[in-house]
Amino acid sequence: MTLEIIKQNQLFEILAVISGLYYFYHTRFRGNPAAVGKYAFIILVLDILILPSVIILCTLLIMQFDNYAVVKNIRPNLETARSALLYLATFWLLARSLDVIVLQKMDFQRTGFAAPLLIRGLAYGIILFSGLTLFLWRIDYPVTGFLVSTGVIAGVMGLALQSTLSDLFSGIALSLEKPFKVGDWIEL
Repeated sequence: MTLEIIKQNQLFEILAVISGLYYFYHTRFRGNPAAVGKYAFIILVLDILILPSVIILCTLLIMQFDNYAVVKNIRPNLETARSALLYLATFWLLARSLDVIVLQKMDFQRTGFAAPLLIRGLAYGIILFSGLTLFLWRIDYPVTGFLVSTGVIAGVMGLALQSTLSDLFSGIALSLEKPFKVGDWIEL
């Protein structure tokens, strides 16, 4: 009887993980993503409910095979991976909430335009980077080494992409300030 209950629980967890992954595929990648637009707030609420559940169910599903030597050896790594994924999921949900509530809804009501994708992407990047840094600090990983290495990489890329970045930021400035309007003549 106990073996049947365990198999039913595993089947339930597998179905829940598959349906959660299908949900994310369907709301993000299929056709016009439902995560942006008039259903963005509903999708945000579903994200808050589904994303942590899928992460926890995935790790629990793997840990149920505890009698295998391979799983016993990687159990501490699974705990760390689950913790990292939950940190990143929490910070991603914070970024998603900021995107839906502030950048999409409030900015649109205020200006009549949605926030540029570049600004939204930058907000996601900063929030996820801070979540990763917090996780590394939490597991007593030397965060300064991580920050220095990413700073060095950013410096090298900045020097290599100097002219491209100059054009990019000029385009951002033109997009944000909008110094001209339809009907103006631009002389080159």
